[in-house]
Amino acid sequence: MPQFNWDTCSLPPSPPSPCYGHLMSFIERNFLTQMVQEPTRGSSVLDLILCNKAHDVVKVDLSDNKLSDHKTVHLTLGFNPLTPIRYHCVDLDKNSFRGINYFKGDMERIRHDLNLVDWMGLKKLCDESSDNSLDDFAKLITLTVLQITVIYSPAKEPVKKAKKANREVISLKFKKEKVPTATLR
Repeated sequence: MPQFNWDTCSLPPSPPSPCYGHLMSFIERNFLTQMVQEPTRGSSVLDLILCNKAHDVVKVDLSDNKLSDHKTVHLTLGFNPLTPIRYHCVDLDKNSFRGINYFKGDMERIRHDLNLVDWMGLKKLCDESSDNSLDDFAKLITLTVLQITVIYSPAKEPVKKAKKANREVISLKFKKEKVPTATLR
C-alpha cells in the first residue's frame, strides 16, 4: 500500500481501495505500531512489521538486496522468541491496559461510567489549553478509559509456570496422534 502515510499513520485523501480502510481499522483495533519507517522500495514503505509491543523491537535496519528491488528488512528483538511464553517474564503493571483482567471486569459499570463522561467538555479543555489539542485529547481519552476500567476490573494474575509433564505422558500423546482413525472404530 504505497500511498499509506506511515509517518502519520493516515489514509490517503481518496484511497484507491477499501483495503486501506480495513488495514487502518485492523491496526487501530489491535493497538499495532508499524516499525519500518524508511522506504523499502523506491520512495515507498512496502514492507511492514506490525507489532503490539514496540518496546520489544530493539532495532530495524534495511540493506540492499541483489535478488530484488526491495530492501531487506533486519529486525532485532529484545528477547528470545524461541523461549516458551511461560518462562518469558512479563511485567504486569496494574495501572496499564495490559495489566487488566477484562474477563472478570464489570463491563456494565464501565459502560455506564464511560457514558457519564462529558467528552465534548474534555475536548474543549484541550482546545483551550494547547496548540496540540488533538494529541492531548487522545491522551486524555486513553487515561479516562484506563482510569474507569481499572476501577471496575481486577488486575491480571502473574502467569504461573506450567508443571512439567513426565516422559510417559508425552510419549502417549504422540502415540495417540499417530494412530490411524480407521483402527479407532
